[in-house]
Amino acid sequence: MDTNRENYYVLLGLDASISDQIKIEAKINEMERKWKDLVTKLNKPEHKRLLELVPDIRKRMLNPETRRAEAKTALIVSAIDPAKHEAARKALPESYVKIEEALKHNNFTDIYDFLSRNPADGKRMERYNTTDNAGALIERAKGLMEAYRNLADAADKMRLASLVIDFLNNDKKEAYDTFIMINTKIFLCDSIDMIVKYNDDNLNSESLAKLTSEYTRLYFAQKDVIAFINDYCDYRRYTIIKTTGQPKPAPKEPQPQPAEQKKSQPPPPKPTAQEIFTANIKRFVKSLQQNTERFKAVINKQRELITSQKMEANNVKGYKRKQYMGRVKGMVMHQFAFKEYIDLCCVLAKSKTITDKEIEFYDLYKSMLQGNSAELEQMVFIREYLFERYGEQIEQLMEVNADEIIQRMAVISID
Repeated sequence: MDTNRENYYVLLGLDASISDQIKIEAKINEMERKWKDLVTKLNKPEHKRLLELVPDIRKRMLNPETRRAEAKTALIVSAIDPAKHEAARKALPESYVKIEEALKHNNFTDIYDFLSRNPADGKRMERYNTTDNAGALIERAKGLMEAYRNLADAADKMRLASLVIDFLNNDKKEAYDTFIMINTKIFLCDSIDMIVKYNDDNLNSESLAKLTSEYTRLYFAQKDVIAFINDYCDYRRYTIIKTTGQPKPAPKEPQPQPAEQKKSQPPPPKPTAQEIFTANIKRFVKSLQQNTERFKAVINKQRELITSQKMEANNVKGYKRKQYMGRVKGMVMHQFAFKEYIDLCCVLAKSKTITDKEIEFYDLYKSMLQGNSAELEQMVFIREYLFERYGEQIEQLMEVNADEIIQRMAVISID
């Protein structure tokens, strides 16, 4: 399916499980009459556009093969629907804001994360999932509360346990389960997008395994994670490359050296970890300097895509426009993340120091470019880091200037 158009199951308001051709055709006829009526009364371009889609909707939705593909995509689109995510969040009481703040303060990703840890050592203890009833979870929270009473400096966690108990007693577990599942899948899709962005729209087996491991959450079964990743990659037209392990070359035999040569030529001192790190950075920057045109072409291609998405957004309204603008903001954020990474490489190549926060971003983003998945709190850190530095540019959807980055790299002298 073309990811730049609506999914027809979603557009018609049909559940993806419906395959009865009579019901589908009746729904198409109903929406066609509705759109015709709106065109007659309001004569808006959006209603005309929807009416013009009807022939293609009939063609795809009344053909069993293309309908199955449309249904498969509908499950993905529905799973990460921003409108559903916002509706799920609004279904939570205001008191949840306090829980969210306490979870973040104590480095927990969600309530289930908090309830599945041993407070004494921080390790996973029991496996809870979204099918657990509220009563069992309340008992677990009460147990944690008592355990924290015996630990020093655990007042914040005791308060969090109290908030969780009140939250579950108000029968909001079902609303929270819906919210957290959408939240998890959105983060998973963001992780996939981040990995493939700089890997030619590819996802290798190693990255797939790490994503599967990371997102096999307490309530997200492994087989479901694998199926969801495969379906999302199909939807986004990403390629999953299966790799096989290559045999390692046999180690070279050390060549014997004359005793006199050993005495007269002592082995050179081993480089320090810092020297090795700086040398690797310089090699990377030198490689960028030698391939500036290719590097510039990649960034400009991204700019063209962002511009195209902006134009598409201007031609639609309502939820579809929000969807386009959200996608554009994500692309812009990816560009500024890459710009910041290159900027830090340039600073490090000059043997200058960077702050602890910059080191954390550098290490995390480099790991993600290499295909490693990030934890939810790490993704949140990257977003907050970027908005702290480039918030105004990201909100205004300003693209990164390739010439500015290339000019900064060009002035670095590599020995």
